[in-house]
Amino acid sequence: MAWCLFDWANSPFATIITTFIFATYFTKAVASDPATGTSQWGWAVATAGLIIAVLAPLLGACVDRLGQRKPWLAGLSGLCIVATAMLWFTTPDPSSVGWALGWLVLATVGYELGLIFYNAMLTDVASPQRLGRLSGWAWGLGYLGGLTALVIALFVLIKADTPPFGLDKSLQEPVRATVLLTAAWFTVFAIPLFLWVPDVPRRESVRQACRHAVADLKHLWRVLRAHPTVLRFLLAQMLYTDGLNTLFAFGGIYAAGTFGMSFDQIILLGILLNVSAGAGAFLFGWCDDTVLVPAGPSPSPCWPSCCWAERCW
Repeated sequence: MAWCLFDWANSPFATIITTFIFATYFTKAVASDPATGTSQWGWAVATAGLIIAVLAPLLGACVDRLGQRKPWLAGLSGLCIVATAMLWFTTPDPSSVGWALGWLVLATVGYELGLIFYNAMLTDVASPQRLGRLSGWAWGLGYLGGLTALVIALFVLIKADTPPFGLDKSLQEPVRATVLLTAAWFTVFAIPLFLWVPDVPRRESVRQACRHAVADLKHLWRVLRAHPTVLRFLLAQMLYTDGLNTLFAFGGIYAAGTFGMSFDQIILLGILLNVSAGAGAFLFGWCDDTVLVPAGPSPSPCWPSCCWAERCW
């Protein structure tokens, strides 16, 4: 349960920062105009994606060599939390564009790279027969966490007649405070994983793991060339994930710019989407173990952690 709770902890970053609230705030209130803001947001997301694409394969291979995952997960999560909190200083003025996008890139890189170490822990906390179920539960709990954070952001901060803590509506402080909510949420609910989920012993030093990881990636490429079906699967997964990431990065922006939705309406849209997505994650996580793959998958040593689908095959 403590491992699953980490998904509850980090999901508000995706819902509040990346998709529904801060992205919309940036394009509508910070950038010089919505079209320019959308372009700037897209370049920032693309920059973060490029950094992640370069570092993820090496880190994924290192995970399997290092053994220990929690210190790396803590460091990358800390980067995401600090960078997210710094977004509070993004005032509704074009002079804050560089500040906002710089911290957004750092927060996104920390969030996404941290997932490599988090997902790699799945096989340590679940038996092969329960991988899909536990993965689905965690994913569903993540959607529930994002949903809960959105509800709090809407009714406690944005829609409040008198914003708490003396927040000034003229400076968009109730909206900006949602980044502090996200950072605090991540910090508090990530603690159980680090307290109660056991970590595997360290196998190699960082230097040794990085050196061997390069050799592992070269070997992986040779293996993939001999297994074209797996290569096609990974390419399809890449394209599918890129499509989802585009929807996540521009969902709130599109809703605001094209349909003219207000912050209240965008958050309600996010709530509805999280309800349906969370129900699907719970249901199909169970189906993965009981219907689709009754015997349960078993990870192969040929595939480093960066090459797994979101949590498991």
